[in-house]
Parts: sequence; structure tokens; C-alpha cells
Amino acid sequence: MEDLSCAENQVSDLTGLEQLTSLTYLLLSKNFITDLSPVTGLVHLQELRVFHNNITILPDLSNLKALTFLDLGYNPALEDINGLAGLTALTTLHLDSNNIQDSARLVATLASKDLTLRRIE
Repeated sequence: MEDLSCAENQVSDLTGLEQLTSLTYLLLSKNFITDLSPVTGLVHLQELRVFHNNITILPDLSNLKALTFLDLGYNPALEDINGLAGLTALTTLHLDSNNIQDSARLVATLASKDLTLRRIE
């Protein structure tokens, strides 16, 4: 399986997702997800959409070397995005309507790449 869409399914726990190692596209928007740790081993993932969730902690996503698109918008409890630092292939990043604190250095580093960055509120 390469594509998985579980939007608006009241998903709160991603345990077991780490077994789907050939995923390239993952849509998990409008759920109740707080922890993205199970996606850290999905090394073929190119697009991850997790907007409108309850993500509180962003794990180190540096293993996701193929990730080019990431939508973390509308996760109001999300304050720290340092887990994005190693995303070398990222070209599109959405961070709308979060509560991100003290991210200026990371955003500057990411913005120095060829990256489309939607606003941080």
C-alpha cells in the first residue's frame, strides 16, 4: 500500500502505522491525533497531511528524507517544530493557526531552502 487516507475518522492512536513502510502519501486530517511518533519510520513518505488534529509534540522527523509536503496546520497545541530540522527534501510546509513558540531560527533555516511556507500565527 502506497496511499492511505483516514481523514475525519476519529483516529487518535497511530500505533501499527509504522508497519506500512511503503507508504508515500498519508492523509490523517481532522482527527484526534496527538502523537506522530509512529510515522518517523515511514522513510518513503513524500506527503503527510495532519492538519486539524491535536498534535502536541512533534518528534524528530529527520528519517523522512523523501518528505516534500507537510501540512501541520490547525494543531492549536503544537508549540515546538524543532522536529522538522532534518527534513532536507521539504518544499511545502503549512503551519497555519498553531501556537508555535520561538521558531524564528528554524523557520529561517527552512526558508533558506526552496520552500513554500504558509504563515505561522
